[in-house]
This record gives sequence, structure tokens and C-alpha cells, in this order.
Amino acid sequence: MLRLADEHGYGDPSRRAKARATAEEFLSGPDSDIWLSRNVMLAFTQMMLMAEALGYNTAPIEGFEEKQVREVLNIPNHVRVIALLAVGYRQGPAKPYGGRFATERLCFTEEWGKGMKL
Repeated sequence: MLRLADEHGYGDPSRRAKARATAEEFLSGPDSDIWLSRNVMLAFTQMMLMAEALGYNTAPIEGFEEKQVREVLNIPNHVRVIALLAVGYRQGPAKPYGGRFATERLCFTEEWGKGMKL
């Protein structure tokens, strides 16, 4: 965004420089991996919802070796691979719907274990 703002002369150059320094500092800090993971998962959620709306099935994948994924997909080392998303059509019959847990088992009020009554 900042590069595009520079290219198009949008906004005050000194403010963009300050924003760039602040962003670089934040993204290289100790909490950057947590922030990055959360934002990737937000994007994944939207991608999964849209794929499902278009009739595709999705499966997010987190348990993988990042280095090997980068090698197989020829992804540069400066790019992080946070998660993978498989998108396609399911083969075979759908699994039977197992139902949902009772609300009292999943939602609590005030303290853990004190189920909600709807």
C-alpha cells in the first residue's frame, strides 16, 4: 500500500515514511507471527466460505514442514507459508451428519462448566 501511495503521490510523504518504519518495526517484532497467523486465518475463513458457496469443498492444512512446502512450490525464502488451503470437489458419498453438541456443552456463562440455558 505504501509503495502504491508513493507511486501515485497519495498523501504526505513524511507520514508514509513514518508509517513504513512503524509497520516494518511491528512486523519484525516478537508478536508478528501471532498477528500474521490470525490475519491469514481470517482470510482463509472468507476463502472457505466463498469456495463453499460456489460448490467446492475446502480443507485448511496447518501441520506441514514450511521449508519443504517452499521447496516444492518454489516459494522464495523471504515469504512465510502460514497455512495451506485445499480446494476441490469431494469424491464419494458425503459423511452422514453427526449432529451438533448441546448448547450447554459448548457455551458457558460466568464460569467454565456452567452451561447456558436457551
